[in-house]
Amino acid sequence: MGPANAIGRFVLELAALYGIGRGVWEASGNVIAVVVVAAVAAFVWGRFRVPDDPGPAPVAVPGFVRLMIEAVVLVGGGVGLATAHETWAVIYFIALVAHYATTPRRLKHVLSYR
Repeated sequence: MGPANAIGRFVLELAALYGIGRGVWEASGNVIAVVVVAAVAAFVWGRFRVPDDPGPAPVAVPGFVRLMIEAVVLVGGGVGLATAHETWAVIYFIALVAHYATTPRRLKHVLSYR
């Protein structure tokens, strides 16, 4: 993945965590729930990976599992974002699709790990 895609992915990850937090806030109004759910999402995201994506995986999981984690966090973040910012959610989902469309080598690498 090139530097532009890596930066774009990082921005998408941050937006997803914000969206998750915002969605939890809209649903519960509880600051502690926001912090806990966003922290759990960030922990799972960073901990369960395939090797060399990039760097070593703290806990190696099959590629399919990693993509499911990504789907839950990234799509969940977009849905949470939509609870308060519909226009930004549309932009987010367009950027998300564009990111995956422009990183087929990464997807192939992730799916190759069993």
